[in-house]
Amino acid sequence: MNMNKSLTILAIALACVSCASTVGERWSEEKANEWYASQPWPVGCVYMPSYGGTPVEIWGKDYFKPEVVDSELALAEDLGFNAIRLFLCDVVWQEDPRGFMERLEETVRLADKHGMRILMTFFTNGGTIKNPYTGPQPQPVPGVHNSVWMSSPGKDVVNNPEKWPIIERYLKQVMRRYKNDPRILAWCLYNEPEHTDCFDTISFIKEVYLWAR
Repeated sequence: MNMNKSLTILAIALACVSCASTVGERWSEEKANEWYASQPWPVGCVYMPSYGGTPVEIWGKDYFKPEVVDSELALAEDLGFNAIRLFLCDVVWQEDPRGFMERLEETVRLADKHGMRILMTFFTNGGTIKNPYTGPQPQPVPGVHNSVWMSSPGKDVVNNPEKWPIIERYLKQVMRRYKNDPRILAWCLYNEPEHTDCFDTISFIKEVYLWAR
């Protein structure tokens, strides 16, 4: 999705940006447009470090390479970018919450170093692997788009309300840490929720919005 279009939709639909007003209030369309008009023109992209084919490889302790992130964001800065979109990973957080938060903060710091704010994305139904897992990751299939990308959370979580409390804790920990942080441009709570072939998305996403607000 074009990032400018994505940010406009997010500002109107989610109303969960870093400078949000009263907790729980959904912004009016006028207020969302006013906020968007006050922002510098966003020029950005989805950022996946070159070493990461899956979200686990982006955030896992055995994969994370801040020196690569630093050098690649320097290239993005030279190209004129001022925003990046990051996809997070719930299974890495579940396995190592403290380490995940440290690696996330390092990435946010490096983005800020290079003049970029972050569109932080929590969940997605996209990807060919519908249940993410830690440990050794699959090898990409040459010529196949997103051949190893993973949904987050997996369908076994989205379709099972008994597993939602840990996802709620994950979302709230991240949002509470960065809710007033000027380095965060906006929140994307759910990417591609329309992909419902094996997901009971509606029930889950209603809870996600409540947790965020």
